[in-house]
Formats: sequence, structure tokens, C-alpha cells
Amino acid sequence: MSIKRIAWRECLVIASLMIGLLVCTSIPATAGSIGLSFNGYWGRVLQPTIEAGVVKQTNWNNTLRYQYMMSTSGVTEAFDKTSIFQGGNSDAPVGLGTIVDDTGTVVNNLDIRWTHGLNHFGGSSSNGDIQLMKALTYQYRTTDPTMNIEVQDIPYAAYDLYVYLGGEDGTQSTSDSAPNIAKVWLDGNPDAFYFQSEPHVGSPGFVQTTHTTGAAGAPLASYAVWTGLTGDDVTISFVKEAGSTQHGFSRIGIPGIQIVEVPEPGSIGLASLGLLSLLMFIRRRRAA
Repeated sequence: MSIKRIAWRECLVIASLMIGLLVCTSIPATAGSIGLSFNGYWGRVLQPTIEAGVVKQTNWNNTLRYQYMMSTSGVTEAFDKTSIFQGGNSDAPVGLGTIVDDTGTVVNNLDIRWTHGLNHFGGSSSNGDIQLMKALTYQYRTTDPTMNIEVQDIPYAAYDLYVYLGGEDGTQSTSDSAPNIAKVWLDGNPDAFYFQSEPHVGSPGFVQTTHTTGAAGAPLASYAVWTGLTGDDVTISFVKEAGSTQHGFSRIGIPGIQIVEVPEPGSIGLASLGLLSLLMFIRRRRAA
């Protein structure tokens, strides 16, 4: 067998491996996610088997209903993971004081704190997305109108953050004298997104806001997303715009948040890279 034929075979193998490498590295490993719904009222809890979200997941975390948090902790304006649970309801919560990911695994170091928020609830629904959007935490004090949600010790190296946006019971009153507009932003991030509460999620489904140029022209929307974040901690801030009401059927706030891992390249791709390097090394030794 000639040296030329061996060289051509080696080139063919290397070319095939390179193609495989490109394909494999473009296929991500399985990504994790963590979801929190601000809804813990009877019959409205996102039970572990219910699937919801722009990025569909089960095992959502829920928050205790507002009255229950007042009666047990004595704190009415600042809450943390001790008010978070997974199943059951506010009177009989399952997993109280823990946060789980989409597989139901407890994420030990993660904590979520929210301030100046009043939890509200809507009617129950068999549709997980609608059930999620019927929850609400919002700022009810006009003297200190900004509501903050702090997420600490996020377990992912890189992630996308979805913040769900809505009005009371997933609706906006048609009798409002002015559009019900708010903005949401991240601490240290230049993008503040404006929105009007989306009347429903059933159709056309979740609607993203990308509007960053002020209240004028703010669209009806049900979520905002920040992609490729890498910080261990993030603070979400929310405030309604001047002229928007916050009582009756005009409440506007945040139904939930979702942290979705951005996975690293698949291990198959990395293995292909190692094999490719080995073949290149062998080829160089033969040529020497």
C-alpha cells in the first residue's frame, strides 16, 4: 500500500472527525431550569407535575399566600425561601423552605428574596401557562413604588432569565382610564423593558416585550428575557409608570420568574476534539 493512499485515508478520517466535531459541539447538553410562581392560594398552586413557562418545565416553586405569610412570620414586606414551597397549598405546604429545579432536586444554596410585594391570586385553570399567569406579586405602596426580587447564588455558570409580566387574574380591566404600563429591569443591566399587561396567555401564547424606549408605545406583553447572564446574583426591579393604577382590577406586577441554564458544549464534541488531536499527533510522527 502506498504512502499516498495512507495519507489520503488519514485526511478522510480527519475530515470526517472535524465534521462530527462541528455537529456535536452544536448539540447542547441537557439544560436545567428553576421556576418560581408567586401563587400559593388554595387550588391555584403549580403542583410538581404541572408543566408551564416559555421554556416548559415541571416542578415549579410556589410562594405562600400573603395572608399566610403575615400570620406565620409577622413580616409583611420582605420574604425569602422560607416562604417558598412546591406542592400542596399554603395551609399544608410540601417542601416549605426549599427551592427545587425542574427535576425536583433541591438547590441548597439558592435563595430568592422579594421586597414590598403583595401576593395576589386568580382563578384556577387546567392550563399550566394560564395558571402561572394568574399569580401576581406587585408593589402596593405609593410612597416606595419600586419592588425588588433578589436571586442569590444561582447554580448555573451561564443562564437566561425570564421575568413573567401580567395583570390581576391574567387580565387588564377595560374600564381603566389610562393604560396600565410598567417597566422591569436588572441591577447593572442597561435594558429596561416596558409593557402593558397582556390580557391573556391562552392565545396567541406568551408575548415578549423588547420595548426599551419609554412608556410611549409599550406593547401588551407577558414576559421579558435577558440572555447569556453569568453573575451568581441578580436583582430584578419593577415599577409601574405614572398614571397607571394599582387597585381594583388594575393591578400589574410579576407572576413568576424562570432561570434557564445555558449548557456547555456536549461531552461528545469534546471527546471528538481529543481524538482529532491524537490523529494529528500520529500523522506528524509518521511524517517525521
